[in-house]
Amino acid sequence: MDLQLLFPIAVVVVLWFVLRRLPRRTLSGAETEPRMWGKRQLAREESALSNKEDEMEIRLYEKSREVAARIDGKLALLQELVSRAESAAARLERALAAFEALNVPHDGDASRGSRSRPVDEAAAPAPSDETPAGPDFGDAPPDAVWEEARSLATYGFSPAEISQQLGIPEGLIRDRLAK
Repeated sequence: MDLQLLFPIAVVVVLWFVLRRLPRRTLSGAETEPRMWGKRQLAREESALSNKEDEMEIRLYEKSREVAARIDGKLALLQELVSRAESAAARLERALAAFEALNVPHDGDASRGSRSRPVDEAAAPAPSDETPAGPDFGDAPPDAVWEEARSLATYGFSPAEISQQLGIPEGLIRDRLAK
């Protein structure tokens, strides 16, 4: 026999021997079918996505409730501020009406006291020992009257003008505003 023929035969025998020694893996029927593997994997992924969707829906619901609560709180605060602004506007309108009734100039210059009263004696108030009564506070608590006095002082009215408008002695107003 030729050496050239022996070499390929030896290679084939060695390969056959090596392949026989390797352990064989047996496949079950379910693993060999690619369609079943895809369906299982797809079912797992759908389940995971469904769980994530549920979590996101819960988060969105909680966030929407939080935002709604914050909006409600801010609306309540805004309504309170509007109420206070309307009250302050009403007080200012009463103060302005009383101020104009006294015929005192608005510009706050040095000639404030130099304007004379109306000449009509019948319309002019009669001088008295008491300070003239201002706007009617009705059954308003004293705190409301003092709040009005502080508000008028804040807007630049002098204690004498406040005394005339509210019907409170000027000295008492000075003492109370000094605190």
